[in-house]
Amino acid sequence: MERIRYRYFFLICTTLMLLLTACEQETHTIRYEVSGSTSNAHLSYQNESGGTEQSEVVPPWSMDFTTQTWSHVAITAFNGRSSGTVSCRLFFDGELVQEAESVGGYKWVHCGGVAGIVGQEEPPQP
Repeated sequence: MERIRYRYFFLICTTLMLLLTACEQETHTIRYEVSGSTSNAHLSYQNESGGTEQSEVVPPWSMDFTTQTWSHVAITAFNGRSSGTVSCRLFFDGELVQEAESVGGYKWVHCGGVAGIVGQEEPPQP
């Protein structure tokens, strides 16, 4: 019986050590890019502290910041004109992980994911 307790204790300790190692926080550099032929893009994006910011820009536009692994990052760009294109690109540590484009006036585009995670979310369907 004593031997079984030690085995469970060892198993629990090993599992906890693996979980803590997997949850280790790392810093990642995030880059948002918005481009297109529109002369007016309305943006909504998550900043480095996890808050949401909104702004109106003339593409091309970009923003760089650092955040921790597992932080949700996303940008949505809306074409505020009756014609043209708008596109977004999302980079993690210099690597392009997602890009999307919409064609036509008054349309939006979205790029998003989880910092440090390879498989990124699909853009929502309009």
